[in-house]
Amino acid sequence: MIDRNEIEVEIRRLEQAETNYQNCTRLAVLYCIRDHQKPQKASKLDSYSYGQSEFLMAVSEADINEALQVLDEHMEAIKLLYPKEYSMLITKIKKGAS
Repeated sequence: MIDRNEIEVEIRRLEQAETNYQNCTRLAVLYCIRDHQKPQKASKLDSYSYGQSEFLMAVSEADINEALQVLDEHMEAIKLLYPKEYSMLITKIKKGAS
């Protein structure tokens, strides 16, 4: 399997290179390969910045997409049982994303 880091390096190089059909074709192929590879695991959390809660330690070792899927399943329960808490969480996430 092609190393994801090598793909990212080549993508960055081609994005800075001259725009022509050959480079665009290579970029398209590299984007497809990158986007279809198994997602990388989340990097380990910096315990000094984020703390060492059981939740953060578990997420730091999990595949980020799988962790988000599990959280999404439970967010529906939070929305039903604690609507104000749910609304506050969504607002915080949206503010952090902007």
